[in-house]
Amino acid sequence: MLFGLIYRGWPSLLLSRLAWPQFALFQIGTAVLVAGKFDIDSRGSGTLAPQGSILIVLGTAVMFWMFAMSATDVPAPQKGSIKCVMPVHKHYGSNEIVARILAAIPWSESDGVALTASLLFPFDQLHGRELFATKEHSARLNPEIGAHLLDIGSGIGGPAGYFASMLGCRVTGIELTPDFVIFANELTSFCGMSDQANFVLADAASIQFKANTFDHAYCLYVGMNLPDKPAVLAECFRVLKPGATLIWTEVTSRSGVPHYPLPWSLTADGSHVDTSDTLCHHLSSAGFEVLTVEDETNAHLVLANRMKLSGKTPLVGQVQANEVVLGPDFVVRRQNYLKSLLEHLIASTLIVARKPQAEHVA
Repeated sequence: MLFGLIYRGWPSLLLSRLAWPQFALFQIGTAVLVAGKFDIDSRGSGTLAPQGSILIVLGTAVMFWMFAMSATDVPAPQKGSIKCVMPVHKHYGSNEIVARILAAIPWSESDGVALTASLLFPFDQLHGRELFATKEHSARLNPEIGAHLLDIGSGIGGPAGYFASMLGCRVTGIELTPDFVIFANELTSFCGMSDQANFVLADAASIQFKANTFDHAYCLYVGMNLPDKPAVLAECFRVLKPGATLIWTEVTSRSGVPHYPLPWSLTADGSHVDTSDTLCHHLSSAGFEVLTVEDETNAHLVLANRMKLSGKTPLVGQVQANEVVLGPDFVVRRQNYLKSLLEHLIASTLIVARKPQAEHVA
């Protein structure tokens, strides 16, 4: 029970390769120790108790080792992308996300009623324009029922939950922040959708899937944290099937320097924002056909103004979810984002691209 509580408090330890061996070692040691005690009580002697004690000590030692090594126990990224790991990992992630979200929604596990993904939508769509954008982008992608989608930078699983529950898709999310992977899988499990959506710790510049695996893909406001977008797009192209559609939304640069801190970065050093022309060039160089390029800036500003004029304020749980993910200064970051959009320093760009159909071989 003790180690169960430890894993609950520090869920990133579960990503260690030693997690389950450690847990098994301690549990076996406890069982052997208890058996040894009964042996001593019945016969007055025995060797099981000392053996069980040794196993328990070893299990405890492994746990201390995991704590010491937890900062370096994340799989090593490849293709020279290590520069993007620590800034992103430090910028995002918190072990309070699930508790905060579950506390905010009108649901309790004790009610005996299953949690549904739709109850999470107001709280787990942590990207530009939130659920409004997810609905619009899903309509653009228009995947068939059962399609296998790749979610690049899946966060805590909000868009994946929408595609799985509302459109009947199967979604695999890749994410660089360990806590997000754990919490996305946990929330998905709460909703009974583990067979439809799963999330793995992975570097988008080195995706560990076979070529031609996915029917479609999307990446919603993640590109600003990707220093090597050409590598990410090349990998995306590789794992998509011919004819697959890619929805890519990203903040792009216009003129001047935006106001920091911003939702995705505290300073300019951690922000990897390109112009929309550069982004289209990266897509074309990777092999994609760029179908449409849309400026969504006005949609962001109109929505923000509409909320302001209506007098409505975000739900407490929505604010908490964003603060847990982005930090307590989330409101300031969002204000800077809108101000930078309004001053034409940055833009919100949507690109729809496609992997060409394979050439017919006679």
